[in-house]
Amino acid sequence: MRDEQLPLARRHTALRCAVGHYCPLGFHATWAYLTATARPSPDLRREPAALLRALETLEASRTVQLNELAAFAARRHAEKAAGRRTPRRIDTTQLWGPHWPSESAPSRLGLVAAVANRHRDRGALITRWLFRSRTAAACA
Repeated sequence: MRDEQLPLARRHTALRCAVGHYCPLGFHATWAYLTATARPSPDLRREPAALLRALETLEASRTVQLNELAAFAARRHAEKAAGRRTPRRIDTTQLWGPHWPSESAPSRLGLVAAVANRHRDRGALITRWLFRSRTAAACA
């Protein structure tokens, strides 16, 4: 993605693939967060600088998550050695629940965009399910 010799469309696709591999909020919500925080120009298809800002945000979040996982692994190793075989619920929910890992507080604008996108996707799924069930009932 950092290779400026590649066409911008290919770099954009590579970023979407990276989001597919690491999406702490879900794919669409993570993509919405990245596009909202790639200010001043959130157009990742046409603006190489915005594409790089989004990539840096994603990489920083991934680094923080890897550090959190390493700390969790070390803590669990010590707990297991002390005889505690089951992790505490708070550890697992904080680690695996949807959240944006970062050194500083996440962007409010990005989180609003991500939440709005998440609800929009859920509404679309419900609408499709209702439409399918009505269509199936009408055909029967």
